[in-house]
Amino acid sequence: MNDNFDQAFEALKTYDWGQEPKLVAPIEEAIIASEGNAAQRRELETRLAAVLQSDVPYDAKQYTGRS
Repeated sequence: MNDNFDQAFEALKTYDWGQEPKLVAPIEEAIIASEGNAAQRRELETRLAAVLQSDVPYDAKQYTGRS
């Protein structure tokens, strides 16, 4: 994972469907790249679950659930 990935999670905290999707694209890219890497998948799952349990906007939770 890299700085773009961390920045994408920061952008996700305030994400709504009207924003530029490239802001959160590194999250989807990391999900795809983690295929076959159980440790990386667990890290992603943990971070995505934390988003769902937080008080981020509804659109951010929808995006997270679809990822």
